[in-house]
Amino acid sequence: MKIARHLLAVALGTLAVFGNGTGIGVSAGESRDTTDESESPTIVLVVRHAEKESGRGDVALSDSGQTRAKELARICSVFDVQAVYCTDTQRARQTGSWSAPKNSIQTYAAPTKEWLTEVLRDNRGKSVLIVGHSNTVPAIVESLGGANVTVAETDYEKLFVLRIERESTTTIELRYGVKSE
Repeated sequence: MKIARHLLAVALGTLAVFGNGTGIGVSAGESRDTTDESESPTIVLVVRHAEKESGRGDVALSDSGQTRAKELARICSVFDVQAVYCTDTQRARQTGSWSAPKNSIQTYAAPTKEWLTEVLRDNRGKSVLIVGHSNTVPAIVESLGGANVTVAETDYEKLFVLRIERESTTTIELRYGVKSE
């Protein structure tokens, strides 16, 4: 639990830096009207699915993967994630299911630029989670205007937080859960 509290504090700190349309992160003397969602930044959390069972094909999450998915859900609750998108694989759906509002997950076949544009349009001013794979997360982050990132086959703890505004995108790379083996 010590790690979980620490990472939740990191997420809260990220909110303080980024803000989330609720006034968090607004400096003293500065005001921000947050009633218009089109003016609020869109926050996109992008992760690789959590640790999976050994084997080939569409395998489920391992016990450590389930633990990581639960930690991700705690972080997503801080960001008030309102939509979750996952590939249609068991491990991706299980990773996102803990974070999905009312157990609703939307699946996607491939993270195309057109699909990502639609996700941003449909969720303007909100926070969303996208669960991908080691070979798709970097392209998702970059297609959203974020930094050039890498995700190795053994990286499960990386969490990319993108603050997307009209003219700019800011990317922060965080780590969550226990370090991957």
